[in-house]
Amino acid sequence: MRGKSKQEFFFNLMLLKFEQGEFQQAFVLAKLDLSKKWCHSILQHPHCILANSLAFSTPLNMNNSNTTVHSYAVVYLGPNIDKFCAVFKEFGFIPGVSSWSFVRQQPMEVDTGRNAKD
Repeated sequence: MRGKSKQEFFFNLMLLKFEQGEFQQAFVLAKLDLSKKWCHSILQHPHCILANSLAFSTPLNMNNSNTTVHSYAVVYLGPNIDKFCAVFKEFGFIPGVSSWSFVRQQPMEVDTGRNAKD
């Protein structure tokens, strides 16, 4: 796990176990930090970027929860994407459901910088 955050390790482990069929669906709460390259993989799955801050508490400070200033996303792994979107659109932004999403009309041409005659 050297060089990886615990969050990155856990998310990649969840993806692996999902792809191997060890479970049929799951929700993963992830701190969203798009400056971390691994977080880009979150965007490849159904997700909701939460609109409000989250408050976390521990057994030692049950009455004194700490509100975090970080952005979080709930990532859904599973077949019930319509239901995920219907429920979670109330809590934040789901691309293409409760926020803008680009829909490509034609295949995008990529300029590789190479001459077509080469």
